[in-house]
Amino acid sequence: MRLGYYQLLVKPEHRWLTAFVTDFGTFSWTRMPFGSKCAANSFIQAVQQVLKPTQKFCDLYVDDLATFSSHWTAHLEHVRQFLTTMREAGLTLKLEKCDFHRPQVTFVGHIIGSGRHGVDPSKVACVESMKSPTTKKGSETAARFFHIFVLMLKILQVSQSLSLTLQKKVCPIRSCGQPHIKKPLKP
Repeated sequence: MRLGYYQLLVKPEHRWLTAFVTDFGTFSWTRMPFGSKCAANSFIQAVQQVLKPTQKFCDLYVDDLATFSSHWTAHLEHVRQFLTTMREAGLTLKLEKCDFHRPQVTFVGHIIGSGRHGVDPSKVACVESMKSPTTKKGSETAARFFHIFVLMLKILQVSQSLSLTLQKKVCPIRSCGQPHIKKPLKP
């Protein structure tokens, strides 16, 4: 999106909260300023509200937006609806950041396109190259790391294995193609 927060108006009764003093007087923002404590949350909620009619085929991550469809004809209609919704709300897009008529795009760590939605392989590479934890603390750290990605990656089994590791105080050593070996944890 172009100019992000500056596209949102601050309600007149809330402008006093954005006041600042200079040598030339006291001023307040009429548009949402960057750096305000609630600016990001307010911005995301406002854009989500605007895009509510298109939520079945649009994704939002802060100021990054994606429109996706299963078929080309449906996609053209979805893009039209998305652009119409944005125009009616008075929100503008930065043309340099827009990609139109692409079979696939990378969006917030995902590959979206051609009716598919999956994780970007380059983002998975770091997980695949991780060494197995050998200590309880290492297992706890890995468990927290995988907890973040459990919905995006198919690693529920690994997460459960780490949980069992913490309960039994044994560490499974596993790498691609090697059998499951249990080894006592170091304190």
